[in-house]
Amino acid sequence: MRLDEIKGIGPKRIELLHAANIYSVRDILYYFPYRYKDTRTITPIASIVEGDLVSVECYFDNKVSSSYFNGLNRVISYAYDNSGKIKCVWFNSPWIKNIIFPNKKYIIYGRAYKKNNVLYLSTPSFENQKALIPVYKKISGISNNILKNLIFNVINNINEIEDIIPTQLQQSYNLLSISKALMAKHFPQNEEMLNKANQRLIIDNTLYYLELFSTIKKTRTNGVEINIDSC
Repeated sequence: MRLDEIKGIGPKRIELLHAANIYSVRDILYYFPYRYKDTRTITPIASIVEGDLVSVECYFDNKVSSSYFNGLNRVISYAYDNSGKIKCVWFNSPWIKNIIFPNKKYIIYGRAYKKNNVLYLSTPSFENQKALIPVYKKISGISNNILKNLIFNVINNINEIEDIIPTQLQQSYNLLSISKALMAKHFPQNEEMLNKANQRLIIDNTLYYLELFSTIKKTRTNGVEINIDSC
């Protein structure tokens, strides 16, 4: 499978991916999240403390204001649940006011700050699930949600990925297959599956370098110079 065969990747996105050194399906599969947003635990608004990174299941009131502050567009609205209400502030995101509707339930995720003794969430994101949500290093022109969906499409549509560890050894040592490890690395069901994915990927990485050094050693023994950068 080529990048241009993936649903959602056209010529423009191909260029953006190339700019991020992503040239193949393997490259995008191994473009791992650097952290995860944990939206599984919902925090009541009344329990939020300054500095907390929280997921809130809430509604918004009817008032959404948009103004400019220090040259930046600022959108303000108030989220509420059965326990209380909290101010939410977004900067340079004027489109936010077009997706907030009264009587609609949302899951938002963000960090709590306090200014002038008022607690607020700064630029909370809107989430559609309670899960460990991957966050990737930013690629210019491609949002985190779009990249997440592209990777999900690849994992679900690619043929079985070649596995360097035989199935018998995987079973003997309770290892994930490489396909399951990649899925669990990008979209872990829980911390246990993420740890298993990391374990498998570390083993693969170690085997790769052992094979590389073995190749270098054999080549040097034969008296042939090798360019390591090309490996």
